[in-house]
Parts: sequence; C-alpha cells; structure tokens
Amino acid sequence: MLATRVPALASRDARIFFAGQFLSLVGTWMQNTVQPYVAYRISGQPFDLGLVGFAATVPTLLFTLFGGVLVERVDKRKAVIALQAVMMVQAFALAALTLTNSLTIGHIIALAFVLGTANSIEITARQAMLIELVGKAALPQRHRHAIDDL
Repeated sequence: MLATRVPALASRDARIFFAGQFLSLVGTWMQNTVQPYVAYRISGQPFDLGLVGFAATVPTLLFTLFGGVLVERVDKRKAVIALQAVMMVQAFALAALTLTNSLTIGHIIALAFVLGTANSIEITARQAMLIELVGKAALPQRHRHAIDDL
C-alpha cells in the first residue's frame, strides 16, 4: 500500500536502503548534536563550539563539488559503502576516546572534520545512487520527499 503512494518504495532494495539510511542519519544527527555540547563541557569555552561547528561544516564548502566529480567516476554503491564505513570508524573512534576519558577538544575538532568530509561526499554519492536504485520514473516522487526530510 505504501509503495503505491510512494513509488520509490516499490523496490525491495530501495526499502532496505532507506531503512539503513534512516538509522545512519539518526546516528549522524545525534553525533552532530552532542559534539558541540561535549566540547563545551570539556573546555567551557564558547569559542570551541564555533571551532567544532566550523570543522563539521567547512568540508561541505571544500569537498562537495570535488566529491560530485569523483562520485560520477566510480561505482556509486561502493562509494556510499566506503564513506559510510569511514563515518562508522569515526564514530567508533569518538566513542573509544570518550570511554577511555582521553577525549580532547583537538580530537573532537579533527573527528568533526572527518565526519563532515565523509558526509559531504556521501550525500552526493547517495543522491546519485538514488537514480539507479529507484529509477527515473520514481525520482520526482523521491525528491519531493527528500525536501520534507530537510
């Protein structure tokens, strides 16, 4: 029934992909929410909040266009998997540093930059892969819902 209302969900592969993406995005959003808070708790300096935000955001400006060119030249599925793996390793590194009480502002800033870089290219790869995954006929429907996700 849902597949008739949202043609992009007619494919089993698309449903699996969207479910996995949902879980991944929730984790990324949680991390992006908590990182500045942890930075402030560690240092007590508002400036560190800005540095973490800058480190997480500046890769979008620096790497998105380059990432789009790169993604068009490689297998999009493999690119998404590789970039998701980078983000997973980054999250595990952040967790390990936190659990061992070794986390510093420098770690948070560096890991925010890694996440921002991987995320800026992964978003491009994921959007390009959607065309192949759901087909061009369902694409307008998918992009209408993508706007709702913002």
